[in-house]
Amino acid sequence: MLWCSLYKLLVKSYFPTLQLFQAKKKIALLLQKLKKYELPELPPPRHDPELFTPEQLQAYKKIGFKNKNYVPVGVRGVFGGVVQNMHLHWKFHETVQVCCDNFPKERIKEMASMLARLSGGIVLNVHNVKTIIMFRGRNYRQPKNLIPINTLTKRKVRLHFHIPY
Repeated sequence: MLWCSLYKLLVKSYFPTLQLFQAKKKIALLLQKLKKYELPELPPPRHDPELFTPEQLQAYKKIGFKNKNYVPVGVRGVFGGVVQNMHLHWKFHETVQVCCDNFPKERIKEMASMLARLSGGIVLNVHNVKTIIMFRGRNYRQPKNLIPINTLTKRKVRLHFHIPY
């Protein structure tokens, strides 16, 4: 009886520590083997600011005003669908007008900076306090995901702001 309880005590205390030691040893060996396959770190992406001469800026503004392509920003504000539509317009046109009819003057500049950040475009002009003209950039490539990850979907916006269909 005493032998049996002593054996149980030994098994309960010794074997788990032995298993833990073996597991740590295996992890160390696997990490050494995985180091062969590690890729070197990529350099940080270069920021290439596009600087416009006044003539270029004027020309792009003129193109933006002439084109009839526009993206409306509805009551819900900027969500994934707006940015997606901008990218779809930029397939064929260099500029796009973003119409913000439902918003006060104070929010338009904030929306312009948010759209520039989400879409990667450049704000050319805020016209009549309700239209933002955006340029796609000279080295534009359409992203694989047209909708940015950190934006709300239409359904989530409706639930968040309690807007009926």
